Amino acid sequence: MGDYVRKAEREHRALMLRADREARRVQRRYFNALLLKWNRIVLTSPEVAEEIREEHAAQSRKYYHQNLQRSRRKSSTYKAAHQEGAILCQEIRTGRMKATDDGTLTVPVVRKLKAQASRCAYCDNPFVLAGEKQTDHMIALCHGGEHSMRNVVIVCRRCNGRKARLTYEQWLDRIEPQHRGRALALFNMRYGLGGKAHQDDAVGSLVELVAVGATQANSVPTWG
Repeated sequence: MGDYVRKAEREHRALMLRADREARRVQRRYFNALLLKWNRIVLTSPEVAEEIREEHAAQSRKYYHQNLQRSRRKSSTYKAAHQEGAILCQEIRTGRMKATDDGTLTVPVVRKLKAQASRCAYCDNPFVLAGEKQTDHMIALCHGGEHSMRNVVIVCRRCNGRKARLTYEQWLDRIEPQHRGRALALFNMRYGLGGKAHQDDAVGSLVELVAVGATQANSVPTWG
């Protein structure tokens, strides 16, 4: 037999459940209406849709810069309080690396790539300290990317943290416009617009982004 719950408490819980269901219903209705409006804009005014996307991306970048340190502290605090989860995530990541490893990205090779890299492959900022150099899988492991020399670039901590689990298409939306052409040229250098570029990263639609931001597309380094 379960613990006794007073009638007032039962009524309060029932009220909260009804309020939660109503909130979810309103949320779904609002979302569906917003999605319908967005689809109409995309179909009738693609230029306006692109402006809205870029405005949203700019707002996201601004929020990221303003809250960077707080986000890092929050992440560190969470990982410290949930060490088992962090260990599990690391085990999953290690398993993905082993499953997709083609043998080209050994520890000595990574050290050599980091030693040769002088600038971030994404934002082109120079590395001041050796500890700033990090490896990034262009097509993330969680999206089917492989652990290989072709899929790895040397980047700064800031870009690596911002890209995280994003698909490359999402990363092109998030990165600053002046670096977008460079990042796209880097991807095309590695994968081209065919072949394995159709992996689970949903990069097929990248073809549409070729004309977006041609700045800094030249002189793209091979690794960083």
